[in-house]
Amino acid sequence: MTEINLLPWREQRRSERSRQVMILTAAAWVVSVVLVFLATQIMGARIDNQRERNRYLQLEIDQLQLVVSEIDQLRGKKTLYLLEWM
Repeated sequence: MTEINLLPWREQRRSERSRQVMILTAAAWVVSVVLVFLATQIMGARIDNQRERNRYLQLEIDQLQLVVSEIDQLRGKKTLYLLEWM
């Protein structure tokens, strides 16, 4: 027995387009979620990198402050020494 499709062709086309819109919407949602996830990962990595750089710079600053304090102590000793000779 032959099957006869009683649905009008417009209704089939509308149904197919509706299905395509749903698929595209779901795909767009998945792509946007992936992009947001990647963006947060990249920004997190950049923040961690900057924190590491800041930590390194702070260590260097601390070392230089020690050198500056030693220089100040030597200047103070030099001044006292010069005052004794006068």
